[in-house]
Amino acid sequence: MQRHIDNNVYIYLVLAMFFWGVAWPSSKILTEYTDSYTLTFWKFLLSSLSLIPMLYFSNQKLVFSKKIFKYLSLSVIVLIVYNLLFFLGLEVGYAGFGGMLVTGSNPIFTFLIIAIIEKVDIPREKKIPLGIGIIGTMIMLDLYNNSVSDLMKEGNILFLLASIAWSFLTILSARSRKYAGTLVFTFYLYIASSLTSYILFVPNEKVVEIFEFDYIFWINLLFTTVVSTGIATTFYFKASTIIGANQASSFIFLVPLVAMGSSNIIYAEVPSISTLVGGALLIYTVFKLNKKVAK
Repeated sequence: MQRHIDNNVYIYLVLAMFFWGVAWPSSKILTEYTDSYTLTFWKFLLSSLSLIPMLYFSNQKLVFSKKIFKYLSLSVIVLIVYNLLFFLGLEVGYAGFGGMLVTGSNPIFTFLIIAIIEKVDIPREKKIPLGIGIIGTMIMLDLYNNSVSDLMKEGNILFLLASIAWSFLTILSARSRKYAGTLVFTFYLYIASSLTSYILFVPNEKVVEIFEFDYIFWINLLFTTVVSTGIATTFYFKASTIIGANQASSFIFLVPLVAMGSSNIIYAEVPSISTLVGGALLIYTVFKLNKKVAK
């Protein structure tokens, strides 16, 4: 089995990117059944359960400490905010646009936030891709023709805020690795987020109402949690150990392409010229930033 995975690592990596991309229109389908708060709770709960086999086979110990709790507490807040923005944006916006904007702009915000927090200069070789990415983001949002109210009405501003939230979560998760493995921290994060969202937002009748929904809801719920989170994440982490994290991360530019393509198939979403041009610049930015890291 190990030899099979080693020999086909790129196939599994592409599959992981495919699953992550299709999760965007699949998640939009879920918003047609219930509210964002209930979906956020169930996504956290089922995602945490889907990670249990991954933890078992990776032989990672469930260690815990006060330092982990510090990062975990902050990450729970950010993850809940991200998912609420994610689902609220999908309720009114386009899945393909959201997938392109969030996955494309996230590396830009991450670099900029790290530079501000750590008070360091961005390397010269990364400034041009970052500048192109910022221009791509502005083109995608069509800031020349859209007002703030327009961006809010279409869900675009929610996607942009979700991207920023995910950048903070990326930074927190990276810093937590000194005290716990990535999988262990992620498992704790989903468990704690499901409990917190349940206590704060979701009444009992909302929790159980999903059992009345049809098979389409359940197929998409299980896909976005078990397949997209559990299986795809397993593929990605496994590939990272075989070919290296930097090379594996260079495949992430496939996610916005899959999100856009699958949204076109499922929802017949036709991207505008500004979305295509801006999205192309963002994909270029993601590719160049990861390529620079890999050198």
